[in-house]
Amino acid sequence: MAVREGLELDILLPASAAVIAGGTDEEAAATRDDLQMIGGLIAQRIVDESVRVRWFASHAGRELITLAGPIGPVALSGGAAVLEEHEQVLLRLVTEAHSNAEIADILGIEETTVRSDLASLFGKIGVSTRADATALALAGSLV
Repeated sequence: MAVREGLELDILLPASAAVIAGGTDEEAAATRDDLQMIGGLIAQRIVDESVRVRWFASHAGRELITLAGPIGPVALSGGAAVLEEHEQVLLRLVTEAHSNAEIADILGIEETTVRSDLASLFGKIGVSTRADATALALAGSLV
């Protein structure tokens, strides 16, 4: 199954890149939505968290995340609140499989602050792992 999915992504990702680059705005948006759904499904189907994180850090995982587009403001359950800009950036960096140390370097903050901010963010969106946060972000909604 993994080989088959890999081969399909070898076709899907370049085709999606072509549609996003040369299609209409509506086609590009629909393609990004489809890629976000696919990313969410992949994340949900990989049971082992360490495997999920490694997959999203792989070439195909990073390309999928890149093509799916930036993560915009996401409504919380019940639509009560949205993520603040800093939380959106943090969530995007998590979906790109950056370590806490890498996130700290990128944002110019201490690694202990990253750990604290991630704990707060994960509590806010109702997840306990990076893989779950990635799946949620790529699916395009928080449940």
